[in-house]
Amino acid sequence: MLITDVSAAANRRAQRVMPMGNTRSSAFAAPYPIYLASGEGAYVTDVDGNRYLDFQNNFTALIHGYGHADVTSALLAQLMKGLSFANPTFPEIELAELLCDRVAHFEHVRFTNTGSEAVMMAIKAARALTGRTLVAKCEGAYHGNYDAVEINVSAPPTRWTDGCGGCSLEHDGLAASVAQQTVAIPFNDIENSDRILSAAGCDLAAVLIDPLPSRAGLVQITPEYLVSIGLVTGPRIGSQEGPLPLVA
Repeated sequence: MLITDVSAAANRRAQRVMPMGNTRSSAFAAPYPIYLASGEGAYVTDVDGNRYLDFQNNFTALIHGYGHADVTSALLAQLMKGLSFANPTFPEIELAELLCDRVAHFEHVRFTNTGSEAVMMAIKAARALTGRTLVAKCEGAYHGNYDAVEINVSAPPTRWTDGCGGCSLEHDGLAASVAQQTVAIPFNDIENSDRILSAAGCDLAAVLIDPLPSRAGLVQITPEYLVSIGLVTGPRIGSQEGPLPLVA
């Protein structure tokens, strides 16, 4: 049995200055989260000295593991020059060039601080492009802390509505009008998704798709469903200027 007394004490201390002692709800676990002290390679060590094999890699942000020699060397070199600036830099251009060269579908890229911010900006761009406001998302899919997509996130597959049960707001802080700006479609259900998207018609600005939604249990999207969504959002209900944006 693991001893985590120091983590328990850390959580009690954190509760005095942070709601529930936490600022990242996805990292919370009852009765308290494990507080980490260090990492090396694929392993992390908590404040009690327990060592774990880390399957999260900071939610894939650390795919090279902890303390990778090349990454550490590059960070130390940059640290001597400065870690952040208010103006553009050459590395920003170089990374954008690398991404556009590697991915044929990328014409331009814009960097954001979080996935939530990226989704927010993508939705605003889609609305500006189409002149519409309605957004579609899949049941059980998480697309960040942006009002338009915080509906029908926690519902498990057994409670998915097939588009007939309306939208469920994820948090009390969301305005009721959010449910009028978003429609939910059942993941991997071609028939019902087709029906819902077709009914939304000319009011729809964009469809958000997560090919492997973690909140829904890492259910893999079927190629047939992805093709179907692309077809529905294209010729039939797309604008005259081009197809409807499909945001992944």
